[in-house]
Amino acid sequence: MRKNTLRLHTGGLLCMALFSSTLWAAQPWQEGRQYQAGEEVSYQGLRYQARVKHEALMGAGWNPQQAPSLWAQVKSGAGSVSSTSGTGSSAGTTACPASWASSATYTTGNQVSYNGRTYEAKWWTKGDTPGATGEWGVWKDLGVCDGSAATATPASNTPVPTSVSTPTPTLVPTVKPSATPTSAPTMSPAPTAIPTAVPTMAATAAPTAAPASSCFAVWISSKAYVGGDKVTYNGRNYQAQWWTQGNPPDTNTGSGKPWLDLGVCGASPATATPVSNTPAPTAIPTAIPSATPTSKPTATPTMTAAPTLTPTATPTATPAVTPTPSATPQASAAPSLGLVINEIASDPNGSGSWFEIRNGSASSVNLSDVKLRIRNNAGVVSEYPLGAITLPAEGLLAVAARNNATGLTNTSQIVYLGQTSNYPRWTSASGAIELVRNGQTVDFVRFGSSSDQPLSAGQWSGSNAPALSTSYGYALVRPYLQSAESNTAADWQNVAFSTPGGRNDVPSGVTDEDGDGIPSSAKVPGGTYAGLDLYSMGARAGRPTLLIHVDTMQTTDEGVKPQREALQAVVDAFARRNIDILFDVGSMYAASFSPANFNLGGGKMVAFAACTDLNPPSGCSRLADYKAASMDLRRRQVFHYLLMASSRNADGSSGSSGVAEIGGNDFIVSLGKWGLNSNTASNRYRLINYQAGTIMHELGHNLGLRHGGFENTNDKPNYYSIMNYLYQLQGLGDRATSIGPVQRYYLDKGYNSLSTCTLEGSACSSTFRIDYSDGSSERLNENSLLEAASIGRGADSGVYADWNNSKALNSSAYALDVNGDGVLGYLQDYDDWGNISLRFARTSQGSAGAAMLRSINPERKQAKKSRAFMHDQFEHSEEKPPRPEFFHELRKASPYAKFD
Repeated sequence: MRKNTLRLHTGGLLCMALFSSTLWAAQPWQEGRQYQAGEEVSYQGLRYQARVKHEALMGAGWNPQQAPSLWAQVKSGAGSVSSTSGTGSSAGTTACPASWASSATYTTGNQVSYNGRTYEAKWWTKGDTPGATGEWGVWKDLGVCDGSAATATPASNTPVPTSVSTPTPTLVPTVKPSATPTSAPTMSPAPTAIPTAVPTMAATAAPTAAPASSCFAVWISSKAYVGGDKVTYNGRNYQAQWWTQGNPPDTNTGSGKPWLDLGVCGASPATATPVSNTPAPTAIPTAIPSATPTSKPTATPTMTAAPTLTPTATPTATPAVTPTPSATPQASAAPSLGLVINEIASDPNGSGSWFEIRNGSASSVNLSDVKLRIRNNAGVVSEYPLGAITLPAEGLLAVAARNNATGLTNTSQIVYLGQTSNYPRWTSASGAIELVRNGQTVDFVRFGSSSDQPLSAGQWSGSNAPALSTSYGYALVRPYLQSAESNTAADWQNVAFSTPGGRNDVPSGVTDEDGDGIPSSAKVPGGTYAGLDLYSMGARAGRPTLLIHVDTMQTTDEGVKPQREALQAVVDAFARRNIDILFDVGSMYAASFSPANFNLGGGKMVAFAACTDLNPPSGCSRLADYKAASMDLRRRQVFHYLLMASSRNADGSSGSSGVAEIGGNDFIVSLGKWGLNSNTASNRYRLINYQAGTIMHELGHNLGLRHGGFENTNDKPNYYSIMNYLYQLQGLGDRATSIGPVQRYYLDKGYNSLSTCTLEGSACSSTFRIDYSDGSSERLNENSLLEAASIGRGADSGVYADWNNSKALNSSAYALDVNGDGVLGYLQDYDDWGNISLRFARTSQGSAGAAMLRSINPERKQAKKSRAFMHDQFEHSEEKPPRPEFFHELRKASPYAKFD
């Protein structure tokens, strides 16, 4: 008997050891930790394996559920434990969360149990039965759960029950999912992440702020600061609360803003104190702090190089020049400005591009007496005053040609010189750019085959700098880590990605391996583009990425405000194709930097305009003007720009859902005055789904798609894409073989008394689905239609397309103009996913640029050539408003909504 007891005890220890070993191999996921590829963690009762080596940056929200590009869920197998919750559940099961309640409201990430299985909400839902919503529905099936296991060991699982059970009662009164910034599991770390960074800085601030009479280093607009860094601006000390660049401290202090006002400081600068701020770089982009300090040495050598002009100018000057009092002093004074030409963008068309000036000195410089000396569009050497601009220390200023393009608004980052008939220009083959002050050369560069000479001797020696590339978007640059200026070709190199308004940090030879227009060097830890930390925003090497800057007009109209769930639906649609979309709506859903909450630090609330368009009629506002005033110049070549506007109609009434450039980078979503609201669950879904379908539709135009895929022919039932008007607002239905797609055709024709909410997978429900086409439909011959073929992708049992509304299946073929374009012919599907172009302004060589000079479609005219820096003009979609019946239905659904 004793032997048997010992044997049983030993076996029990062995099982416990194996079980403990499994748990130990999957430690709980922790924010701020470094993870190796293949390392396993537990999160929310599931086990995940790291796909790649990475750091879970504080505040980024890159937990296993929110970052599928970083984590893969480990499926339970025989003898394995799928949960590290310690509930004592058997292999392949987890503890059951709270049971699903039909009257409860759930939001993204909430978990429930139903019929012995665990489900997780993908977005806001109420009354949708788990397990009945299908693959594209609101509930994600997490597998079998153990109802008895949930109470086994509650002590070790505290996080799991909290994240599951707490949200349900809290969120029941919240009608609008948008009020909940993120899912319960995601938000639990996110608020901790930002406060953790801020207290760290605050702790440093307490001792340092005590000597209020000590000033820190002067704030520099082009320099990146991280949490804890301290600066002086206009006689006051400020401390950065998180990563920031280009935000003046005096106007960016307070709640939700990057700077903390530490009070008045004295006249004597404290040089030692700023060093104490460097521990904070671990907060957000680690790459930025390390790069910024190194740019200081770049500025200092510029000062030492320039004074060599004085000895050079004096001995070489002719006797006639030497006595001239203005020449000698100005030659020595000009170099002290510290101004250098920093970057020259390629201009294959010679229509006027841009170059960049850097102030390498330690103090600000007024440019009122500085001129640009360059050849104009007629080939004549001309001078252009830069204007009364003050360029701060280490500041950068882009200078571009002013011509007949739109959006030419001078800002602190860019100025436009000249006019339509006389503007600065150069060609890829040759050019020379010179900055002059009082007739003396401040800086000069000569490239390609140019033979132009500087005004002051000694400002250039040896051979020319290399010729510019013949492709848009390349640039001739001084690398930002360059430590000296030699006034020779050795200072310059060609790169494939220009960096307007930011440091020249893209190395020579870097390519775009993902085909998304972003240099691969900027998608790895420590890499940056123009000083922007795209990696911290979520861009990853090996994953094509779309960056979208979103500005929203200030209004109470819910149709204008981007709904969080709508943005997530678009993100999910692209993620299924292994493409990452990173929206930036600013502080709308998170006060500080948080990729999980769509805050990348750029999106803004902008002034309301009743009417807005790409090419607006008189009295309406222009998208290009909003973009010029709002978007950081450094973003212009890698971010799309989305303006959530009210209307495109001159009278501000409800109209088309939006407009977009085809193959470009700008688009408008205009769902204002539609009466969209959250008064009921059905209306809430309609608001979310109409936004999701429209955003993905207009973005598709930016990616090169048309209403018929490769053509403008619309309403083709077999073109199973959100680009098709049949599906944009009504969704795709459950699947291509079901009755759903055919119902969209019936609704459009007014057959069978259908309404939006009676469709399969309707916009009034959680089963609404958006997607682009994969091109797998058979073509429809309108001269010989077969109803049994449905839309050309097969059909479920009993499903057929009653094209002629005969109320019965016709076995014989017949002719009918299905899409109502007045022509009988073949209707073709199109492989959208296989043909989208992620490089919105890129040439086939993979460069970044201001325009794309190629035909978007061989059947169509070429896109318009760029006439201005970063305000490239492309052909745009011709969007029609929905039919009156559509708006009538909205009015009936929203009797209290305000309509025109």
